[in-house]
Amino acid sequence: MSKEGYNTKSQGELQNILVEKQLELGKLIFVKGDPSQKSDGSAIKALRRDIARIQTVLTKLS
Repeated sequence: MSKEGYNTKSQGELQNILVEKQLELGKLIFVKGDPSQKSDGSAIKALRRDIARIQTVLTKLS
């Protein structure tokens, strides 16, 4: 989702999205640590970027 998309969400919605994205990132990083599993590095980068965007919007709302 783009930064503009996050700007239209409420603080509670952003908190929920942030938690979901952090959990998803944790799962991908866990899988990446297992050499028998394939992981998508671009998905990890995208999740980190989204998390940073959400945190920036949340900071502005506070």
